[in-house]
Amino acid sequence: MKYRIFTLILFSLLLLCANVSVQAQSAKKITNKKHAAYEKIAGTQLYIIPPENYTESGRFNGYENILAGGSIMYFKVPGSVNENMIAFKRNKDIQKGMVVAKEEMFTINGFDALLQSGVQFAHGKTYMRYVFVIGDMKNTYVFNASWFKDAHFEKEAKRLRIALLGIIFVAEEDEAIADAFDFSIDFSECNLKPGNILMNSLVYTDDGQIPSQTEAKTAFMINESKVPVGETPENYLNKVIESYPIDYSDKQDLTPKPIEVDGLTGLEFFAVGQNTKLNKSELIYIVILFDGTKVYQLTGTSLKQFEDRLPCFQKMARSFKRKQ
Repeated sequence: MKYRIFTLILFSLLLLCANVSVQAQSAKKITNKKHAAYEKIAGTQLYIIPPENYTESGRFNGYENILAGGSIMYFKVPGSVNENMIAFKRNKDIQKGMVVAKEEMFTINGFDALLQSGVQFAHGKTYMRYVFVIGDMKNTYVFNASWFKDAHFEKEAKRLRIALLGIIFVAEEDEAIADAFDFSIDFSECNLKPGNILMNSLVYTDDGQIPSQTEAKTAFMINESKVPVGETPENYLNKVIESYPIDYSDKQDLTPKPIEVDGLTGLEFFAVGQNTKLNKSELIYIVILFDGTKVYQLTGTSLKQFEDRLPCFQKMARSFKRKQ
């Protein structure tokens, strides 16, 4: 499931990066009226009526129906909805074995929306999928809905379509991104600004954009995931460190240090190295905290002001608290 979630998100990001244009087509108008069955989607300006048997997921931002193999994941991307829709043109040869077969334009309560439907082939299984996009000039939300292609896939498709097209976007509401997570953190220590929800992570940057558009590109990300069976904190941290394209000097002490935050034990690592992709020096700061079957990963990065950023990253990490 973990790899399928990553594949779905990657698919949407690939579409967003495509240099294509959406053909002009008439948009179908939909008017949704909020009532008691609607519930707020945490951390967004959106309301939804989840399909029957879909509940909030504890593994990602969204909803899931384990029996049906169904999921509805959401995240936010930079830019206006119209700019982002340019990338969502129908494509019959999508990477990773995924094919977008149909595209529909809508105007929902006056806001532009796009619904793509298709098929995804992953890990020897066939899934049906929807990609739904809605927003305004400032905010764009992307939904990935996926479910097994079995004897009941058409019924599930109808239920998910109704849920997605029933979404209500309330532009004038404040967007409390942090509400989507079961933890809090004091980001004022580094004068950072809340960014977006990205792949089940809460991201703060020095300009509120993802990625940061400043020279320093300072960012701090908090991610919650499931601990692999038999995994140790040391092995988990080593895998995280190795995932970054950074070469470290042999003169540095690269030994992780024990840390305890909010009653959780874990490891803390920090160093300055050469980012081989950017060809620039970069500070990287990582804390992992184990909480039973869950692990919280806190990561800070910056291309400048290393001596100032490291202490504030440490203060941010130590301000981490789980919500009761």
